[in-house]
Amino acid sequence: MLKSAKNILYFGNIIAPYNIEYFNALHKALNGSILFYFDQYSEANRAWNIDNNRILFEYRIENSWKIEQKSTTVNQTTLFRTTYFPFFVLKRVRQYRPSVVLSIEFGFRSLFALFASKLAGAKFLLVSDVTTSSEAGISLIRKLLRKTITRFSDGAVARSYQAKNYLISLGFLSDQIQVAPYAVAASEKVACNKKDNQFFTLLYVGHFEHHKGIDLLISTVEKLPATYKNRLKVVMAGGTNTMLAAIKPDYNSAVFHPLGFLQNAALQEWYQQSDAMILPSRQDTWGLVINEAVQNNCPVLISTHAGAAGELIRNQETGLVFDPLDEAAFLQALTFAMDHPQELKQLAENAKELLKEYNYEVAAARTVTAIHRVQYHKNKRGTYE
Repeated sequence: MLKSAKNILYFGNIIAPYNIEYFNALHKALNGSILFYFDQYSEANRAWNIDNNRILFEYRIENSWKIEQKSTTVNQTTLFRTTYFPFFVLKRVRQYRPSVVLSIEFGFRSLFALFASKLAGAKFLLVSDVTTSSEAGISLIRKLLRKTITRFSDGAVARSYQAKNYLISLGFLSDQIQVAPYAVAASEKVACNKKDNQFFTLLYVGHFEHHKGIDLLISTVEKLPATYKNRLKVVMAGGTNTMLAAIKPDYNSAVFHPLGFLQNAALQEWYQQSDAMILPSRQDTWGLVINEAVQNNCPVLISTHAGAAGELIRNQETGLVFDPLDEAAFLQALTFAMDHPQELKQLAENAKELLKEYNYEVAAARTVTAIHRVQYHKNKRGTYE
């Protein structure tokens, strides 16, 4: 990779497969003037393959010192947060002296980037997807850190409208924030390839962890009348039988079928083969697997505690939204889905139409707008100079 001067620096924790096209689009929109720095390629608990042939943007990996600790309890689940101490941020801002620095979330990375930006005379943009729900129960120190970063930031890029609302609650002005939605690659309509018509196939994709609500899903399915339970098959990508047993030792192996860790091609097949996809999370900042399901015409059932609920997935418009902590509401969502296959298909079509707004080009364009707003001043004609 070239050692060229860069006008814009972006500091993040991981590359992640779902961000590659977004970063590529940013690189293209900014004519290569952006350099990315990450702490690592991927998280230790994610079985991801990073295809370097897809990466068009310029980046560096500089490992940060980090600690993981129990953070808070949200909707009956204990959350653990990884705290990074990327001291290299101070050095890189001083080295490149960019005009704009972007940094994700409210940790020490952004605090260091903000401090270094002020010293270098650069503008600072916060990039965040956290919401009021995901930030529930944070400590006083974390609240003060968020307030400090908010007060001295020049603007922000929110990854959802719920994230924007949370930033406004911290003190950002609405016009300081651009919403750059999480996205999947745009494509033509995908044909349904369902193979098993004997069962209603319900797909879960994600970590096998308590905050994802897997135990709630298992418990609720067990409460279904036999006429429903006997024709339901729940396939689960993202973990193994052993991992599922650790969460719910008595799970019904005749109904629940862990698939292990699947890469994108295999996942796409399951999206297309399934009758619906479910995300029963107790807490999720967004849930990008929802975008993937919609892209593949798979109807979606989503928890009210996931960021995509109410935005991409609107109840009875583009999918089904339910509270997994309300057993009656959970049961109603499951039985409605199984009883109304044609309605589900229509909801999936509606969601696919709405998904056109959630693509990498839109996300990149809005991020560039946020950059230009702080990088340049507007004249009286409303154009940048």
